[in-house]
Amino acid sequence: MGCKKASNYTDGEHIKNVSKIIEENYLKEGVTYKLRPLYNEEDKLAYFVVDFFSEEFNTFFYIKIQEKDMSLFFSNSLYSRDNGATIRGGLVERVWTRGMYVRIDKEKVAKYETDKDGNKVLRYSSPFEEANVADDVKCYLARKPRHSGEFVPAIKEKRKYINLITMKDNKEYDGVDSISFTAIAMFNL
Repeated sequence: MGCKKASNYTDGEHIKNVSKIIEENYLKEGVTYKLRPLYNEEDKLAYFVVDFFSEEFNTFFYIKIQEKDMSLFFSNSLYSRDNGATIRGGLVERVWTRGMYVRIDKEKVAKYETDKDGNKVLRYSSPFEEANVADDVKCYLARKPRHSGEFVPAIKEKRKYINLITMKDNKEYDGVDSISFTAIAMFNL
């Protein structure tokens, strides 16, 4: 393969490539998946989120399209995943909760969504799936301001981003959960 560039592929080819990797490596009997393309702030396909569904549990992870194939170095793929809920060759439950930082007496304090009994609401599907984002809505991973390696799941409405962690109408990161991509060698698909 050797040093292929992401730009050599169409969006449709990236979708086909990632689907094939998912189907060959992560699907077992009783597990289904939903692959959703995610765009960067320049409206270029740059990521995916894949939600897995089974009777036992739901989980998800993010995939980043690398600028070029690093097969001569550490990875053998144009695609790497985030360091969320997966273990090589299997799936692990991933849990997150909607929340944001608020100022209380000049201190930043995490405030989480709670149920009627005051317990954190735990979520097991991606923020896109949890927000019931329609399949035809363009989805984004927007880079956090001032934090180059972390991203916020979002959709765009009338030129504004809706942060799917805080459900606020901007991409300003006041959520307590974000996505970061780490070493390609450790988390390649």
